[in-house]
Amino acid sequence: MQMFRSEIKKLTNGFLLGFNDPTIQVSFHSDKSINHQTITNLIQLLQNINQKPFSLPQANKGIIIPLIFCRLIDSFYKQANMPVFSQSAISLVQINHSAEQVLLDIPRPIFSVPSGLHIIQACTELMNLVATSPDKQKIQMHLSKIVQAQRIFLPIGKNVSRILNSAHRLNIPIYHLHSNTFQLGMGRFGRWLDSSISDATAQISLDIANNKAICSTFLRKCGFPVAQHILCKKEEEVIKAAEKLGFPIVIKPLDRDRGDGVTADIRDQKRLLPAFLRAQKNKQPVMLEKFYEGRDYRLQVVNGIVYWATNRSSAGVYGDGIHSIKELIHIENTKRVNSPVLKNIQLDEEAYELIEQQALSIDDIPSNNHFIKLKSAANVDKGGYRVPVDLSVIHKDNIQLAIDVANALQLDIAGIDLITPDITQSWKTSPSIICEVNGRPMIGEEAIETFLKNIILGNGRIPITLIVGECDTQMLTSLMSDELSIDIKISMISPDGIWINGSQVTSMNQGVFNQSLELLLKRETENLIVNIKSMSELMDGFAFNRVTNLVLANPLKSIIENKSVLEKLLSIADDKVYLFSDNIKLMNEKIIHHPSKDFSITLIRKVIMSSHDNQMNIESKG
Repeated sequence: MQMFRSEIKKLTNGFLLGFNDPTIQVSFHSDKSINHQTITNLIQLLQNINQKPFSLPQANKGIIIPLIFCRLIDSFYKQANMPVFSQSAISLVQINHSAEQVLLDIPRPIFSVPSGLHIIQACTELMNLVATSPDKQKIQMHLSKIVQAQRIFLPIGKNVSRILNSAHRLNIPIYHLHSNTFQLGMGRFGRWLDSSISDATAQISLDIANNKAICSTFLRKCGFPVAQHILCKKEEEVIKAAEKLGFPIVIKPLDRDRGDGVTADIRDQKRLLPAFLRAQKNKQPVMLEKFYEGRDYRLQVVNGIVYWATNRSSAGVYGDGIHSIKELIHIENTKRVNSPVLKNIQLDEEAYELIEQQALSIDDIPSNNHFIKLKSAANVDKGGYRVPVDLSVIHKDNIQLAIDVANALQLDIAGIDLITPDITQSWKTSPSIICEVNGRPMIGEEAIETFLKNIILGNGRIPITLIVGECDTQMLTSLMSDELSIDIKISMISPDGIWINGSQVTSMNQGVFNQSLELLLKRETENLIVNIKSMSELMDGFAFNRVTNLVLANPLKSIIENKSVLEKLLSIADDKVYLFSDNIKLMNEKIIHHPSKDFSITLIRKVIMSSHDNQMNIESKG
């Protein structure tokens, strides 16, 4: 017998009041025979997952058990690093003689309905397992499976989740377009991003940057410092090319990134052919390049600005005079288990080659502080290290070089890899080269917010006025027809239709969510008025989680008398709340009261103008 059951009642694509994500409405049932020990076990489970105490409200188990279910879901989202920005919540409690039924609003990732459906089912199964089985190992296995399954639903690549999390922290609206592509910002401020590729990134620029040989040849034609290279397809060609270039050399595949297949600082023919075979894939040509000594720097460029830089070094371990190289690698990898940046060091073919080159074996014990190099290329994905570099210490010529390279390739976003002995000295006076250009660079966690601030103007929000209650559509359309007199463009959604910048348009979309999403995805939308006249429209969710101004125009009794709904409605207004009524008074510091007769085109124009002026101030500062 199942002690707990969950049933999906409704999928909401819009944002309910108080939520920053789409939601799934769930009917949660718990058997009334559940004993105190089961509740204690569930609380202990929750505390173990979060590694901190779980404080319970003073309430009966009809509230406590669904609350535990909600917090389990929230905890697993967090464990899986899922970009979900709201907490699960109880919306309604119903109790009968045999069971307690509670309606819950469960947030889900904006990009994945299956993620939300899975976590609801998995947490229901987990609670039933805890209620019926004392087998802690079985429960632990179930916990791990939930987190692993959730990670399957994550966007591809680390950049995307980092961008979504940072956008939320910066209060930037997020809209999912498809797969890994999102719109950040509303209407005229909306920008499309797929990882670190934007709507302004030219495909032809990416094609050039993604082919190392073509990119190097192009940069040489533009007068930039790059290493001499030769393309090879056969082993005998590699030997001749190495003799022509002279050791040391670097071998690279043409179109793979993250250091995959790269072997640097090859000093003899013994390492030459194995490196060639590692780089070659499907008989494709590989690139032999003259190796330059120096430090490896990545300078990140966005819209003609260097906003972040790192010094990268290759994977290796430091001796301690006690442990063998093999043991030191294991110790170092253990330290990296919870690191969001560092990857494990792999003891692979190249690592053995480098250990042998250093006249050592895997079982040797290196002296204290003696560095054992285990990878030739300086790449974090291959177990290397990266250290942020203060932009103020980088020579201005090197900053300008990175900007000029990105501009030459017509890339709005780029990672420029510079090899130089001293980043504080100009590349013009020291032996420096552009090693590679990445048109889709990995962005470090600490740099994402700076990156977004250079992509999105302000917080990417347009002024939105939400009018709840009876409102004369003709009055609003006359406001839009008079929009030139207030020098702004207004779009509107009402039960009578959609208007974009004063002109009514035909749309296949129905409902406030779909219609508001339509307008917020269009660049021509600069200011938005949304008029809703029913409680059902309010409960279906919007394509926005906040509004600039809220107008309650002779509001519905069902809204005014529902304290919970009213509080949530008032909470989403960033600026003012205007109440037009002859017989309703609401005590709230946000609210400006007016008699119903004051609700007019003149006052709405004043509201719109105020929002417009505030927006102009933000733009001028940007």
